[in-house]
Order: sequence, then structure tokens, then C-alpha cells
Amino acid sequence: MPTRRDPDEGPQESDLDRFGEDSPMADARCPDCGGPVWSEADVCPKCFAYLGGDAPRRAPGPFAGKWRVIVVLALLAAMLTLAGIPVVQAFLRR
Repeated sequence: MPTRRDPDEGPQESDLDRFGEDSPMADARCPDCGGPVWSEADVCPKCFAYLGGDAPRRAPGPFAGKWRVIVVLALLAAMLTLAGIPVVQAFLRR
């Protein structure tokens, strides 16, 4: 008589190889947590965020979302530098 499998037994080693975090099927990243998700997944298995569309192919970098602040600060520094040049020239002419 065949034995029944325990319904709560863990995943087999072959399943872990195919569907683990390092598998080729987990080739996309969640935009919220950066965790690996399948490219066809609707919900991130790590943070349960709705993916909505295509997930990005790599994790967000350290400056993701901060580039606007960096550009604004660079423009502000350039404007202050350019505005200060005539003031310095007028001061030096005295």
C-alpha cells in the first residue's frame, strides 16, 4: 500500500533549486523592498507590495529618488557662485 505524503512537509530540494532566491526565475526586483520576485508576479512575496506592472530588473541604487535633490542643490550652488562673482569684482575694484 502506498504511503500518503504529509501535506505540511517542506519543499523538496529540487523545488528550492528551481524557485529559490538565486534561481533564474527570480530575475526581477520589488520596487518597494528590492527583494527578488518572479518577473510575472503580481505581488512581492517578501513585503506583499502590489507590483502593478513589470518589475524592474535590478535593485534600486543608493541614489534612487535622491537625484532631484542633488540636481537642485547643484543648480543652487551654481547660481550662488555666478551671483557672487559681480559682487566680488565690485569689491575688488575699490
